[in-house]
Amino acid sequence: MYRLNSWIKAHFHLHNREYGQAISTFRQLDERSSLRDNLNLLVAMGESYYYSGDHKNALIVLQRARALDPHMQRGLDILAALLAKERKHKELEKLISPSITVSEYGPETWITMAYFLYATKKNSKAAYFAQKACFLSPRNVEALILKGAILLDLKKFQDAVVHFREAMQVSPHRYEPHRGLVDCYIAMHRLREALNIASNACKQLGQNPRALTLYASVLMKDPLTVCKAKSILEKALAQDEMYLPAVYLLAEMYEQEMALESAVTLLEKQVELQPTCKLHQMLGDLLARVHEEDKALDHYCTALNLDPNNRRALEGMHRIDHSSSKLDTSYFLTVGEEEGGDTTYERIADSENEGEADESETEAVWSDMDLELNSQ
Repeated sequence: MYRLNSWIKAHFHLHNREYGQAISTFRQLDERSSLRDNLNLLVAMGESYYYSGDHKNALIVLQRARALDPHMQRGLDILAALLAKERKHKELEKLISPSITVSEYGPETWITMAYFLYATKKNSKAAYFAQKACFLSPRNVEALILKGAILLDLKKFQDAVVHFREAMQVSPHRYEPHRGLVDCYIAMHRLREALNIASNACKQLGQNPRALTLYASVLMKDPLTVCKAKSILEKALAQDEMYLPAVYLLAEMYEQEMALESAVTLLEKQVELQPTCKLHQMLGDLLARVHEEDKALDHYCTALNLDPNNRRALEGMHRIDHSSSKLDTSYFLTVGEEEGGDTTYERIADSENEGEADESETEAVWSDMDLELNSQ
């Protein structure tokens, strides 16, 4: 009887979009009852994590489910989305079962194939497979979101808007359609529409870190509203200090304001809590700017250990190496001058290197939102 009541309670929370309570109840069932490693329970818990924005735990739980049933369909599309986001292309490709015929593919399989093609930069083919999923299940939110994202990458902004709007009509509580519409309108330089969508996201989804950060990201695009963006990001981090998108944006704002010490302090704290490649790379960039090259190199090295293909970390290391070699050259030039040597060639070469080195109406909307934010 306990299991039945808890099962009903967990699904009630999930369908009522109370994801934290749904996760808690599903976890209790998974840990303390005979339902441990139950496929349906794991998929529902993975969905709860995903809808709440906790992609790390969603991936862990859905991978557990897939290990139990390699042919599972429900949850397969979300698992594909997570693997694509993490750029785990080999694992993503393995999700496509070769043991069934094409005629047996459901929308989840077509979405999975589309995510693999999208992740490997084959956008036109990806759009075709996403459309196959939409044809089989016209109100499939995952298919609509994916096709919208692909069309956005293809710079077919109006078509992308249509798909994201349709996804929002089907599931207004989902974050991804709001985010997709914001990205579309920003790409079309329609900042007011983007701000309206982001403001509406805070109302529809609640003023959680994801919605607040989305809103702040739009405010940052307008010099008149940058200050407001900062306070909203701080509010988001007050709710969840480990919400990385807000951390990244706030560090960027500190850097733009030349508050480099504040940015370094923020990132150093986060690196201790949750070391990621991007955090180390950003911290390396900031430390290089304040002339702490040795510390910067350490962080660039850590970033590259986490992701050997991180281009910005590699560029940062090369800048420091180039700067060090120029300092060494300047030292030997000074010594040569003091000894009366002929430094004509070195001066010309150094001059050339230096030359190469030298070669960066919304108020009404956000003020209304401001009143609502302050009232809560």
